[in-house]
Amino acid sequence: MHIRFGFVSNALHLYEASPAKTMTFSRFKSLDPKDALSQLHAITEENLRRTRRILLYTVAQQIPLYRFSSSIVPLATHYDVDFDYITPFRHLYEEIGEIVNSNQLRTSFHPNQFTLFTSPKQHVTDNAIKDLTYHYALSKAMNLHEDIRINIHVGGTYNDRSEAIKRFSHNIQSIPKAIAKQMTFENDDMIEAKAKDRACLKLIEDITKIRGYKRHCGGIVSR
Repeated sequence: MHIRFGFVSNALHLYEASPAKTMTFSRFKSLDPKDALSQLHAITEENLRRTRRILLYTVAQQIPLYRFSSSIVPLATHYDVDFDYITPFRHLYEEIGEIVNSNQLRTSFHPNQFTLFTSPKQHVTDNAIKDLTYHYALSKAMNLHEDIRINIHVGGTYNDRSEAIKRFSHNIQSIPKAIAKQMTFENDDMIEAKAKDRACLKLIEDITKIRGYKRHCGGIVSR
């Protein structure tokens, strides 16, 4: 097994390089629609340029693995905000992808802890699909969609493990196949904390067609 080490999102040795500059929805609503869109575009462009800068630093430091920020595009998954966050920045996405591909970097996304498929609430599943679709759209714009990994938590048990596993089995079927092919799961929530449930681990492997192996601290399931 080949283990590679890397880092998440922000290169602390670089000045003013956070790729996750954001804008709150309250701020967005307070602005004139044209000004709000202009600011969203400016922030997105800055985050992409900083991501490109971080990747060049990563290559220079001979670091083989990088996890992209999930916050490159502010408000991208907010239901009351709708804007094209791909077309105006296509050249930057392509430049980022070229850096990754030409230097054979291994890259990933890790959507937040609310992107999961065990919740009894349908809107949580719907939001998870929307979030995965956003991450996949970024990776496709970068031409990384066939190699990148989108890693999420399996999810909690909500005090009823057997029902949570059933929901997971059902809800995960709603993930578009192209996205599911690129996904990996951290099984620390449901499995590691719950007596290392081998049956659930097998379920994850069967549904996503992946080969599982567990890391010592966290229990990641990966290809």
